[in-house]
Amino acid sequence: MSSATLVRAFKVPSQKDHTGSRAGNITTPTSNMGIPASHVPKDEADLLRCLADPVWRLCGGQLYKIMTKDGKVIPFRPNRAQVRLMKRLWHRNLILKARQLGFTTLICIMWLDHALFHPDQRCGIIAQDREAAKYIFRDKVVFAYDNMPEALRNEM
Repeated sequence: MSSATLVRAFKVPSQKDHTGSRAGNITTPTSNMGIPASHVPKDEADLLRCLADPVWRLCGGQLYKIMTKDGKVIPFRPNRAQVRLMKRLWHRNLILKARQLGFTTLICIMWLDHALFHPDQRCGIIAQDREAAKYIFRDKVVFAYDNMPEALRNEM
């Protein structure tokens, strides 16, 4: 796979996030590498720098896609509640939450990202029953993985 093919897999993201608001209205977590979440890699070196930044990977809308409740496939960009959780993550997190804020989606994308970019990792899903766990895995994790840029997915 040529590096040019891999770089072409990334394109300028839509200005809409999955909540329908302008992506610029939500302050994303700060990247230690100084890469804005909206940055589109220009060459192989730039892409490698971006891929080394977990904030860019999770917040940029370039790697992961999700399906909305109405069946539309859109880039994953964290909404306000998800960003707030990301900024406050610690090694132990209890999420006392209202439903439908997208925390399951965020956690699934975060763990998929962690498993892909850190070798020899295992992640699990715990739900109220086996069917719910299968649904979450299929509709969140597998869907996001299957819809990653093909050139990158082939390199993983």
